[in-house]
Amino acid sequence: MTQEKLAVAGLEIEAVSDLVDLGLDDCGSPLVGECWAVRATDANGSRWELSAFGPVSHRVVVDSDGGRGLVATDAAARAEAMADRVRAAEAIDLRYWIEVQPAYGSPAYVVGGWEAMIRAAEREEEGFA
Repeated sequence: MTQEKLAVAGLEIEAVSDLVDLGLDDCGSPLVGECWAVRATDANGSRWELSAFGPVSHRVVVDSDGGRGLVATDAAARAEAMADRVRAAEAIDLRYWIEVQPAYGSPAYVVGGWEAMIRAAEREEEGFA
């Protein structure tokens, strides 16, 4: 039986963002969006993330290189509000969280074999598999 609840005490809870490929816009240019999630990290470096916030309500922006992207106007605030709720809770229910790659260099990263998996994926992507 797997553990379903994890005590919040001792976890680092933070709102985090990442860029995601959203395909192409109407002109055929790449469209990149920023998605937010709440991340919990334990002392061993294991990490779990709670859903993604955005790009839901968004605006198109053009950066200095001419790249276009979607920015969720409320996603960061929603993720931070959820992080505050998680920090105030006694435990998180792991049925609603997704285990993600551990913190780089942490014991969970080394023992879990993540480095080998990443190297294998990179080699396959480069056509060396």
